[in-house]
Amino acid sequence: MTNRIATAKNAGLFSPGLWQRVFDTYRKGEADALLAARIATSALAAIGDVRAAAAGKVLTADLLEAASAPVSLTDAATIAIDWDAFLFADVTVTANRAFGNPTNVQPGTSRSIVVKGSTSTMRTLSYPSNFKGALPVQTVNDTSWLLLVLSAYTTSHVIISYARAL
Repeated sequence: MTNRIATAKNAGLFSPGLWQRVFDTYRKGEADALLAARIATSALAAIGDVRAAAAGKVLTADLLEAASAPVSLTDAATIAIDWDAFLFADVTVTANRAFGNPTNVQPGTSRSIVVKGSTSTMRTLSYPSNFKGALPVQTVNDTSWLLLVLSAYTTSHVIISYARAL
């Protein structure tokens, strides 16, 4: 805790008088509230900032769960994957589909996608050139889903692993 206050002080977030009040309050166990009140609202991360790994934002623990909530991808002939837009996603396909190469890929991070069909008709999936590894050959329908886990080695080398999800 003392390091966080010192970092905030060195970053110029406190005036000299306020610094002394924060230090005194810290000894009373209330520094977190003062520190949070002093940080500019624009410096606090939003859910999108967590998913995009935005620089210069303050992350609060409650955002981790919210940023991990499923995001629905748009069903289209080519399903777009914007790495910055989700951590965990799902898509319901209505026909055979192809995934596009992901954009905004962050090396060293992973994303998960649950793929399901809209009816009992089996749907085939195809994968882009940036997906590496043993690509899934399984089909999906409304009772046979697929979990894809995408791990970014580089921006153009995304390792795919998968498992039946239903």
